Amino acid sequence: VLTFSADGEEMFLPGEGGACFSPGGSWMIAWGDGELSNAGVRLYQTPSSRPLQTLSAGNMQACLWQADSLGFFLFGEGSIYRFVFPGLNQELIATGFANQAAIKLIWMAP
Repeated sequence: VLTFSADGEEMFLPGEGGACFSPGGSWMIAWGDGELSNAGVRLYQTPSSRPLQTLSAGNMQACLWQADSLGFFLFGEGSIYRFVFPGLNQELIATGFANQAAIKLIWMAP
């Protein structure tokens, strides 16, 4: 993954297959599928290229941040999980999706 900041700085994350930034811009989640990239999910604090914490060893495919940047949802291995600051404990939200299902996570504002 190669990321770019608003001021044009770039950051390369070798071994990551996907990434998404929090709406506030202070946090980034990066993940891999275990085939073309490192398996698992990692939390970064921008602009550092070193992960702060491994959140899951599972293969993830999609990420969606809450609008307030206080939590996010991950999809992978047929399930949707939620993580909320400060504990970032993995909470199972839904399961039963096909393992290779293509899914779009969309935040709906009231």
